[in-house]
Amino acid sequence: MSTMSQLTLTVLGSGTSIPSPERLQPSFHLQAADGQQLLLDVGAGSTFRLAQAGLQDVALEHIYISHTHQDHIAGLLPLLQGLESQDRAVVTQPLRIYGPESVKNYFDQAVALGMISAPSLPLEFSVLNDGDRFEVGSLEATTRLMHHSRDCFGIRLQMNETVFVYSADTGPCSAIYELAKGADLLLIEASFPSDCDSGFHLTNSAVGEIAVAAGVRSLILTHLYPENLELSASTIDSQVRSSGYTGMLHVASDLDIIPIRSVTL
Repeated sequence: MSTMSQLTLTVLGSGTSIPSPERLQPSFHLQAADGQQLLLDVGAGSTFRLAQAGLQDVALEHIYISHTHQDHIAGLLPLLQGLESQDRAVVTQPLRIYGPESVKNYFDQAVALGMISAPSLPLEFSVLNDGDRFEVGSLEATTRLMHHSRDCFGIRLQMNETVFVYSADTGPCSAIYELAKGADLLLIEASFPSDCDSGFHLTNSAVGEIAVAAGVRSLILTHLYPENLELSASTIDSQVRSSGYTGMLHVASDLDIIPIRSVTL
C-alpha cells in the first residue's frame, strides 16, 4: 500500500462570525500538485493570512465562495483590491469566481456603490446550481446545495484518485452525505456540541454520523463556535467518534498545512 499527496490544504481561517484572537473567519487555500491554486471562502482577514502563510496570491486563478454570509465573503473586496494593486501582467487567464448568484450580485452592488472600483484585471463569474459538475483548472468539481439559512454550496474536488470535500455551512441533509461519499479528506463544519440544537449547522455527533455513512477516511473540523471550543479536545473527539468513526480526526487551527492523500493498493 502506498500514499500519494495530490492536494495541499492550508487553513487561513478556522473560525466563525464570533470574534476570536486565534481564529479568523473561514478561508482555505488549496493547492494541487501541478500548481493550481484555489481559495475556498474569503472571510475577513484572509489576505493577511495569505501573506502570513507565504502564499503568492498574485498567481491565484480560482476563488470559490460558498455563500454570502459575511464571515465567508467579507475578504473578497480587499482581496480583489490587493490583486488590482499588484502586477498581474504575467497572468494570462482571468480570475474566475464561483458561487451562488448572490455572490455576483454582491460584487456588482459593491461596484455600483463605489465600495470598490471595477477591476481592470479580467474577472469571470460562474454561477453555481445544485449538482453542477465542472472543472476548476485540473480539478474535477461537483457542488451540492447545503441546508443553510441562505443558498450555500458545498464542493467536492477530485484530482486523479484523490477526493477532497468542503461542507461549507450546513445542517444535516442528504446532500452532504452524497457529496462526502468516499472522500479522502472532509473539511466539515462542527459548530456545536452534540447536545445543542443544530438547526442550520452541524453538531459533533452529526459530523461523525456523516463520516461513517459516507465512508470518509479523514476529518478536519472547522467553524467551531465558542460553545464547542470550550470543550476539551478529548470530549470533541469522543462526541464525533460516538458514531463509530475510526479515521483520522483533527480540529483545524489557522495556518495548519494538511497534505491530502489517496490510498492506493
